[in-house]
Amino acid sequence: MPPAISRYSAFFASLSVTVAAVAGFWWSLPLYFVGDDFAYVWRFTSMNWSNWPHLFVREWSEGIWGNPLRELRPIAALSFLIDGRLWGGTAAGYHLTNLLLHITCSLVVMLTARDVLKRGWLPAVAAGALFAAHPGHVEAVTWITGRADLLGALGCLTGFYGIVRFRVSDRKAWLALSWSAYFAGIFSKEFCLVLPLLVIVYDLFFTRPAPVRLTRLLLPYAGFVILALVYYWCRTQAMGPQLGAPALEWWTKDFWRQVAQREMIYLGELLWPLASWLPVANEQRRFALQLLLRIVGAVLAGAAVLWWADRRKGAADARAALFFLIAWFLLATLPFVVTYVSARHLYLASAGVCLGLVAILARFIRQPVGFALVALALVVGCEWRLHERSESWRRAARLSAEITDALAHVAGTSVPGEALIINVPTLSGDAWLWSWASPFALRPPFQNRDIWAELIVLEERGVYFRPGDWEKHVSIPKLRDYSGPAWLITAGDRVETRHVSGEDFAMARQTLGAPLEAPGSFERLVAALASRP
Repeated sequence: MPPAISRYSAFFASLSVTVAAVAGFWWSLPLYFVGDDFAYVWRFTSMNWSNWPHLFVREWSEGIWGNPLRELRPIAALSFLIDGRLWGGTAAGYHLTNLLLHITCSLVVMLTARDVLKRGWLPAVAAGALFAAHPGHVEAVTWITGRADLLGALGCLTGFYGIVRFRVSDRKAWLALSWSAYFAGIFSKEFCLVLPLLVIVYDLFFTRPAPVRLTRLLLPYAGFVILALVYYWCRTQAMGPQLGAPALEWWTKDFWRQVAQREMIYLGELLWPLASWLPVANEQRRFALQLLLRIVGAVLAGAAVLWWADRRKGAADARAALFFLIAWFLLATLPFVVTYVSARHLYLASAGVCLGLVAILARFIRQPVGFALVALALVVGCEWRLHERSESWRRAARLSAEITDALAHVAGTSVPGEALIINVPTLSGDAWLWSWASPFALRPPFQNRDIWAELIVLEERGVYFRPGDWEKHVSIPKLRDYSGPAWLITAGDRVETRHVSGEDFAMARQTLGAPLEAPGSFERLVAALASRP
């Protein structure tokens, strides 16, 4: 193919994948902050650049939640620092960064499909577009704090692509790119540590080095080992010799049944039309393990048949299907056996599923027009499902913006020392709303005044940044003897602001019959205040 045609093909392929990503997530740009976005934006907009290097040996929240997290993420913190200097408290800028990261990941998936499948730009565009429009990415792309998954996946995908190119060209620049991406990825989110395992399996499937090139084969792993040791040292400095790792009873049957159940949930997220057929309930754990083993066995058997059929032709479709659908999925989800289930944890795993599905389509649909129509139908189906799943996040962001506006109204009309009661939801469907948002959302850059410092603020437990210590809230002792007026902010389908006189607040507090920190007292106080004329 002439160079000019090749360049045009690459341009239009990249443009097609970019359009698929923008079509899927353009609606996220005007959304407001939700959940712990407030905490991290507040923290990093006020952090000095000189403090950032310390995050390589400290967990990135530095204890703002009351307990240290098991998260060493200085590169993710750097992205917040940069956005904070560029955008301040403007949410659209942070969403733009997330969207650009998602577009970049989608383009890397496309390039990986081109070089691994070796079937030209059409299957590559299909893989990139499927990944760009996958409905499982709603949380990772829409939730600003979810960018840790985007950055970790970008590091892993770019590092893997760098190795693929290095194996073909033997250029050290690709190796340097891979090592740099691995460094950025592991210091963005921990799951990027699986990259060397992905490369090992890739080499077993696709690389056939001559005996004299053993040094070239092993060279990438030397860099990975050095970087992993650097990460290990940094993590020990941040979290001690135990590395903040939870204890696992991996030798028990119940552990593996839970793992299988989790994999069923993940399969349902990745292959969303099949979600209702997969066992995900707790009482189905035994069946989940049996089904997972059968699925893996069936895919292995099918891939073996395709491998044998393609062996004479030298085709890579069967190997790619086996590698991406099984090995990639299992390795990409391996780190998440130690944490909670979340769709955004599948951001990296979904790349393997998209690449594997395209490999299968390319094997059985040889006509370009037929392949393009089937791929387009899959992408359109994903876009439809994506927009359907986005509704809860849109509603959460809308309510969050209205709550922030209500707080701004209170800040503009209240007198320092007045009471403020905040009773708003923590979730909106499966989307974060105001979980752990206070006191950060009550401070600059989200408000012109520091409402938390000037008023006596008491929030619903889940809205408070340390819900486990809510009974020790600093405002509870102050409200015991408080006799002044109070503001009440509530949210259901819409946000309401109410100003209550000191007499009405005192009467509402007297009806509780129990201390404010007692179970149910906060809810009764809100109900009593809301009933006042």
